[in-house]
Amino acid sequence: MKTTVDDEPRKDRDMREWMVMAGLADGFNADPDIHIPLPDSLQTAQTWLRKVGLSSLADEVELKLNRAAEAAVPKTKELI
Repeated sequence: MKTTVDDEPRKDRDMREWMVMAGLADGFNADPDIHIPLPDSLQTAQTWLRKVGLSSLADEVELKLNRAAEAAVPKTKELI
């Protein structure tokens, strides 16, 4: 599909709306489309930790990865 000049304001609005949503708490963490999973090697550890009731350790790392992305979104607005 060819982009027209009329599409640009809509794209800008969509991007601004996405940035607002992604920058909120759980913007990345709760959205399966943009959620940042643990790297494969840590997912393996998370599976083992889950078996012994300690998955919260790896879960916390995954949450912090997504919280960092959420915190970074407002800062990217300045760059765009």
